[in-house]
Amino acid sequence: MKGIVKGLSALALATAVFAAPAQAQGTMVGVSGVGIFSLEDEGGSEFGAGASFEWAGANGFGARLDGNYLFDPETFVINANVMYTFMTSDGSMVHPYLLAGGTLFGYNSFDENQFGISAGAGANFHLQNSPVTPFVDARFIRTFDKGEGLELIPGGSSILVNAGVKFAIGGN
Repeated sequence: MKGIVKGLSALALATAVFAAPAQAQGTMVGVSGVGIFSLEDEGGSEFGAGASFEWAGANGFGARLDGNYLFDPETFVINANVMYTFMTSDGSMVHPYLLAGGTLFGYNSFDENQFGISAGAGANFHLQNSPVTPFVDARFIRTFDKGEGLELIPGGSSILVNAGVKFAIGGN
């Protein structure tokens, strides 16, 4: 757990030091519906809700921290990602991005944990004259630890899909 805290602290520090001011970044918060689909032989699928906090730099690079709650079995999924948003034309409605980072699965109020890495892609859909930005993304997740009683992802691979909306904060 100390390694996760150190990693998140390093990500936050790097973002604060190397990124543009918040107004130029397009800082956003979001809410989403989430589905996770195991790619293992006896895996399954689970659904829940999520929330995110995102910093998007003027050069296309940024970071996103999101947390998801899966309903059954009760599972928390925390993702810390570096992002790259592709430059598109001024009038473009679709703004694709890439994500890569670390993932923590917490079971039974974090009494049991699995760590992993993730990589994926998504898109923001900018609507004219709207404070709301719909988005969708999908990530491949590979977990490292195989613990007792972890039914959702038995030390393997899965796809996590988010679909929701983001809202600009901080005067953007």
